[in-house]
Amino acid sequence: NTFTTSGTSSLSGGTKTLASRVWNNAGTATWTGGSINLSDASATINNLSGATFNLQNASVSEDITGPGIFNNAGLVAMNSVAVDTTIFSTFNNSGSVTTANGILQIFGSGTDTGSYALGAGTVVDFAGGSTRNLNSPASISGAGLLNTSPTFGGATVNVNAGSTYSPASTVVSGGTLNFNAATATTGTLTLSAGSVGGS
Repeated sequence: NTFTTSGTSSLSGGTKTLASRVWNNAGTATWTGGSINLSDASATINNLSGATFNLQNASVSEDITGPGIFNNAGLVAMNSVAVDTTIFSTFNNSGSVTTANGILQIFGSGTDTGSYALGAGTVVDFAGGSTRNLNSPASISGAGLLNTSPTFGGATVNVNAGSTYSPASTVVSGGTLNFNAATATTGTLTLSAGSVGGS
């Protein structure tokens, strides 16, 4: 039930469904259009260490949906010029996520021990009623904006001990952002709804 790609993979067109299979990407995958449906709990994308998964959607609101899992141990690079790209499925990041363009919405729960590097003018939005745990040595940094929005019920984001939080801007417009004995700095903070807490 597992297949591995070691070269280049191109994902385009309409909805693409992964059902009861594990895809190990060991090369470079580029997603340019159409949603990705991880249709059951066994459907898993593993972006392996040293691999790259490019998000380059050219149309609005392309999504990764379904009860499956996306595990990133390599690089997920957000280069979409679209309004947003949304991950509704569980998303775990032990590698790197970079944003050069657009809005990356992560509405699935998950655990992070890797990094998020936010480019100038970009947004990473945690929402969707999810819970996200940033555990040591996770980090969020860069010139972009980290948002916890009220979309689909907001999110609980736990920035835990041993992780580092230092984006240029933070907006809390829904959900909860908890700093739990973590190293945390931000250039600007806008708190319009939701809460900032921690232990």
